[in-house]
Amino acid sequence: MRYWVYIDGEVPGSFTPEELSAMADVGPTTLVCPAEGEILEKNWRAAGEFPDIAGILQAREKARPAPGPAAQAEKPEPAVKEDAAKVADGSSDIERFLDTSSNKLFRHVSELMRELDVRRDEHSLVSSLQRQIAELKEALQKTREKTAILEDRMAVVPTLDESVRKNEIHIHGLEEALKKSETAQAELHVKHETCRTELENAKRRLIEAANDLGIRNRLVDKLNKELTEKELALAKALAVIRRFEEEVGRICPETGEIRQAQAPSQPSLPLQPEPVSPALSQPPVTPLSVEPPLAPPIRRVYTTDEPPPAPPAIEPAPKPLQPEAQSALVRFLRKYFSLGQYH
Repeated sequence: MRYWVYIDGEVPGSFTPEELSAMADVGPTTLVCPAEGEILEKNWRAAGEFPDIAGILQAREKARPAPGPAAQAEKPEPAVKEDAAKVADGSSDIERFLDTSSNKLFRHVSELMRELDVRRDEHSLVSSLQRQIAELKEALQKTREKTAILEDRMAVVPTLDESVRKNEIHIHGLEEALKKSETAQAELHVKHETCRTELENAKRRLIEAANDLGIRNRLVDKLNKELTEKELALAKALAVIRRFEEEVGRICPETGEIRQAQAPSQPSLPLQPEPVSPALSQPPVTPLSVEPPLAPPIRRVYTTDEPPPAPPAIEPAPKPLQPEAQSALVRFLRKYFSLGQYH
């Protein structure tokens, strides 16, 4: 353990018991205190009150050479008493000295501690101020740099203002154009809806016209078939009539002369050679149509400006005339029976 020591009104430092024993000014009455804790809180006592220091001091005293017995015997008894009285007075003086020294020491140490605290506060304040000054210098340098940059940029501010003004004018024009475009888009949307409706109506009419055209084509095919059958029947009837007339003329030649005399002048059908057989005598019949052949539909490119034209109306087919074979047969029968009445 180390101890503070008070010598000649000063505290030179803290020492170990061995170091204290080596000091000539340190004795059992020297004020010491443990070096642990604060100085103001120490209990200053004589060095002989601490066992470790007292033991070392006693060992030091024992190591010194003791005075001889002859010197002790030479002292008279009154001298011994005087020495004892001096020792008693010296002990009281030592106590007073210790008290005075302790008070002085406490005051001195208190002043030193206060001064130390003040110095510490001043040192901390100075350090803080130095740091603040360094920070302020750094901030000032940065501010100067920023100021220089801003001054350089100040020259560009008028150009930027002019550019902003032009951009605002351009943006205003773009907004106007956008409004016009939106209005035109709305109108185009309305037109688009109208055209789409018209297109749907035109498609519907086209489908209806296609259906009507299919019906008409089927009707035309049916009429062509019926006409073909009737033409075949007419050709057969004419062939039978010619053969019948030939047979009648062969059987009754005079009947043929009378018939020729009474018959009105009218164009007769051209004579055709007699067929070898009924199957071979029939000429190939071409089906006739009451309408011209259908041409492939020409697709017209429709636009959204005008609707497509309506398909032509379906007209009813003309009423077929009375077959010529039937009329010829009726005339022949009338002539034949009229000749039979004369005979």
